[in-house]
Amino acid sequence: MPSMPLEVTRRVARFSGQEWALNAAIALQGPEWDQPRLGFMAAVCGHDSGADFTALRHAITKYNDISREMMKAARRRELRARWMLEQGHEMTARESFFTAAALYGMAQWPIYANTELQLELNAKKIGCYGEFIKLAGRRIERVELPFEGQTVPAYLHFPPGHDRSPVPCVVFTNGMDAYKEISAAMDGDRWLSRGFAMLALDGPGTGESLCREIPYDPDTYGQLGPVAFDYLDRRPDIDSARIVLSGLSMGSLWATTLAAAEPRYAAVAVAMTCFEPGEFSIFQTASPTFKLRFMYMTQTTTEDELDKLMFRMDPVGYAPAIRMPVCVVAGEDDELSELSSTFKFLDAVPEPKTLMLYEGELHALHASMASRLGPEPLTMVADWLLDRVRGKPLDSTYMEVDGSGMVHSWPWGEHRAYEYGITENLKRRIFAEQ
Repeated sequence: MPSMPLEVTRRVARFSGQEWALNAAIALQGPEWDQPRLGFMAAVCGHDSGADFTALRHAITKYNDISREMMKAARRRELRARWMLEQGHEMTARESFFTAAALYGMAQWPIYANTELQLELNAKKIGCYGEFIKLAGRRIERVELPFEGQTVPAYLHFPPGHDRSPVPCVVFTNGMDAYKEISAAMDGDRWLSRGFAMLALDGPGTGESLCREIPYDPDTYGQLGPVAFDYLDRRPDIDSARIVLSGLSMGSLWATTLAAAEPRYAAVAVAMTCFEPGEFSIFQTASPTFKLRFMYMTQTTTEDELDKLMFRMDPVGYAPAIRMPVCVVAGEDDELSELSSTFKFLDAVPEPKTLMLYEGELHALHASMASRLGPEPLTMVADWLLDRVRGKPLDSTYMEVDGSGMVHSWPWGEHRAYEYGITENLKRRIFAEQ
């Protein structure tokens, strides 16, 4: 059964005209033809969830399989959770409720309209996550932040064993495909284990906000920056001098937008960058699902309308307003965001900055030998922000992780730009004077 009405799929010519090619790619490569979404989800779910995601790799052979198979897997997990709860096995139920919420959320992903099914899946996701919160073993609060006459939903997570004394907090923005329920891992989360609280947002155009008809608009998104900070600043269990920002993928654009709008944040660190003005690469050269989904996220109905909005998405324009340390972790061969844009963005940032570039790496940062053998990219983001809240001094630095996992570092200097086809380390190795 089709996931969306025909009039929705026709909004992007590449999607409607090449759905056969999309289905062929999925039949050949599975549900991770464009992003390693199953691997990412398995990492945040419990260790017993591996079989769920292995089964999904085999069950999904075309686009319209995604929502149906994810929904079936989610329902199995939800029923298992409720049965385990009846048996008195709360820890087992806890894991299944979390996994069910994650799967219901992923079942929403290929539906680019607020259909009856989309809204029902959203309710199931929230309901299962609410059951997980009761069993989580750590404090999680549901939060509503005022925005444009409505409210944006979020979860505020605290580290296990938190005694309500003030702790640092990361305000986290996920990417296009993700949602607040999978921002913090069920166990062993990299932020919570480092003593951070986390405010996980469904910002305008994402997750639950999108089901509330709150679209993404590049001209208004930044208003959420001071709103989120003010909310955390009022809480006695949050250290307002150590509130930081982080984001992944399109969340890199959104986190830095919040940083530009609110100078009280202590630092911002992002990975999997989307800093290309107009976002041509992701919307014109990558899978057509990206553009169709972003039209849903912005509530635009024609490609021309979206193209006009995209011209207002230029991070270099707001970079000079970011008055805090900035860290960016990126792949050298990022297929969704042209790399020179990341250099231009950081060159325009006046505060101390760090760029860590992984040799030969793609957007998702876990495909090359550099990221497999070198420092884990997302852990680097968390450690960098941990250093900032601890007050560790910072100089502006350019770093490269080569294919053997070795890290090379140089001062940023007055100006730095990407040289196409060769990194700093490779240039020095090949063209150094003998």
